[in-house]
Amino acid sequence: MLAALSNLTRRNISSLSRTSFTLKQRSRPYTTPSTTTIHFKATLDGNTLYISPDAAKALGWTESTPIDGVPLRLSGWGPHYFAITQKGTDADRLARATVESSRNPVVQATLEHLKKTDSE
Repeated sequence: MLAALSNLTRRNISSLSRTSFTLKQRSRPYTTPSTTTIHFKATLDGNTLYISPDAAKALGWTESTPIDGVPLRLSGWGPHYFAITQKGTDADRLARATVESSRNPVVQATLEHLKKTDSE
């Protein structure tokens, strides 16, 4: 959804109604095989995504960063994969590597093969 918004003009964006959706957070690092997903609600209004305090804290915000904020990165491989990560973290590196590998013809062929195998 966020990637689709990048293609809209300002006029179109300002005419959008508020959109609510759920964000998920894994409670353990991605290297742990067993993870728990936590759902967060967010509202997209114009060009701004409003999130809950719990989601902000999960993305690295603390009481000591209210004005400076937290540097985040939105990585994406449309229409399959979009991730918002704190810049410079392991999760950020994983998200960027996922997008980079999506351009690899071998990875693309493997995914197509898996889709066919899964649908059989």
